[in-house]
Amino acid sequence: MVQLNYKVKHIKKHDTTRPGIKLLRVQAAVDHWTANFGATAEGHFTYFNSTLPNTNDRVSEKNKRYASAHIFVDKNEAIELVPLDEVCFHANDGGTARLKLPALKATHPSYKEGNANLLTIGIEMCVEADGTIHPDTIKRTALVHKYLQSKFSDLKDTKNRFVRHFDVTGKNCPAPMVADKSKYDELLKLTDEDVKLETPKKDVKPASKPSTPSPAPSKKGDMKTSSIVTYLQSIGVDSSYLNREKLAAKYGIKGYKGTADQNTELLNLMRKGSSPTPSKPKAPAKSSSGIKSIGKIKIVDVTNAATIQDVPDRRVSKSLGSISKGSSIEIAGSVKGKNNTRGYWEVIYKGKRAYISAQFGKLI
Repeated sequence: MVQLNYKVKHIKKHDTTRPGIKLLRVQAAVDHWTANFGATAEGHFTYFNSTLPNTNDRVSEKNKRYASAHIFVDKNEAIELVPLDEVCFHANDGGTARLKLPALKATHPSYKEGNANLLTIGIEMCVEADGTIHPDTIKRTALVHKYLQSKFSDLKDTKNRFVRHFDVTGKNCPAPMVADKSKYDELLKLTDEDVKLETPKKDVKPASKPSTPSPAPSKKGDMKTSSIVTYLQSIGVDSSYLNREKLAAKYGIKGYKGTADQNTELLNLMRKGSSPTPSKPKAPAKSSSGIKSIGKIKIVDVTNAATIQDVPDRRVSKSLGSISKGSSIEIAGSVKGKNNTRGYWEVIYKGKRAYISAQFGKLI
């Protein structure tokens, strides 16, 4: 019988793998395959803890690769590489314009277009040398799902809270489960089976002590202004919201004129601690119903009104009422549902959870 065999073995901090940004909330989990034939979960730990960071430190900014996931699963074990409350780079390829599930766009004001990485936990299934996903890897992934559901109550709705990378951005991942969706349906079915989990193993010390992202430039004065912009973007800050002159004043650099030496000093000060990232988003407010509200949507793209459904499936749902075009309503999140490629907004209607087709609501 396959056991969870879950280990905590965190990679060191680095701006291209584990930037240390906190998730805004856990709204869904995204399943991937590594497409790295023959590589184990332990092998991926080594890659993301040392190989990729070291490679990125030797190449230009435009050639750096930003990649990571929270949990890697193989036929023998599951390893948590990144804390489950931190951001990984796993589900925003192609930019937000390609997001198929609109409510996976983060609502934080520093992200104009949103970012799925701020709301999701990434799970990577390792691939055998012959290109298949081992049956034990699939069974263990189902156990990882169950483990996450035990930690995050919002993930208990298996069919709506666990999605393929393909469902988020359209990428062919996990490829075997895109080519044959029934294979993914089977994974979700395994997730809902009544199986008792063993206690995950205690934290294992990382191979090296976590450090702040990227060391300072080796040559004094070789940091260009553009590198500050790149750094801000890598830690999740849209640089259009910031002014380098104001940043310099904040960090005590007088007479800032954007010289190479001053930019080096500013970047190093930013990396040391007084974080320039936006202030923490406020905790989700509770609606009068007691259901947590994460914001509101405005009703758009309808002739007169949008139908409020009792379940997230347009073909079988019953109408609970309607909401007129231009009106707003509080939301508790979003779900994949059925028979709508865009998914559904989970709204708060008369104190209960209800649903509106995603294309008829716009975040405000």
